[in-house]
Amino acid sequence: LDGNGIILVADTVNHCIRQISDECEVTTLAGTPQHEGFADSDESTGLGALFSHPSTLIVDNTGAVIVADTYNHAIRHVDARLTAPKGYIPPSSHSSDLLVLISNPAYADVTFSVADHSQIPAHCNILCARSNYFREFFGAMEGRGAGGKTLVSLGETSAAAMLLILEYIYSDTVKNLTSTSREIQHEAMQLAFKFELPRLSAMLNAAGVLQ
Repeated sequence: LDGNGIILVADTVNHCIRQISDECEVTTLAGTPQHEGFADSDESTGLGALFSHPSTLIVDNTGAVIVADTYNHAIRHVDARLTAPKGYIPPSSHSSDLLVLISNPAYADVTFSVADHSQIPAHCNILCARSNYFREFFGAMEGRGAGGKTLVSLGETSAAAMLLILEYIYSDTVKNLTSTSREIQHEAMQLAFKFELPRLSAMLNAAGVLQ
């Protein structure tokens, strides 16, 4: 169904896509009935296209129809300009939104000092929400630095390993974990134990860090 209640049907044996209106009128949306093949349409109607046993289809959030063109071993896009299905919920951008904050001094109230005198800004509330270690660490501090900033020295911890830790804390995942150098993986594993991040430890273990 699209957002206006139009029913879309993959007419498999006739190699076309049908639409049924709310008045039960059946018309061809795309494809050439009883003509099998593979061709895109130059027409806005899509009637010049050719399919081969189309099967599953959906209406996406732009009103286009995505068709599994079975015997052509292809996924086809029909610019049908239908109404998007009602109740469509966009995918979550929660992780990507939080990842923008990593190494971004805007709104940061914590700075980690790591090897080579590098400094990595972070956010106390996020750290405390995700790690019992940080809850206890910041909770035990009687005062904060100037301007509400806290400088936390991590000695010889590498910037790469700490950024991996922060990526996990902020997004609950780590992209490209398996392509990260083994040295950084081992260092991140030690930090994961220190900061009480058991899920990250398990992820690193699954990546073969302890092997």
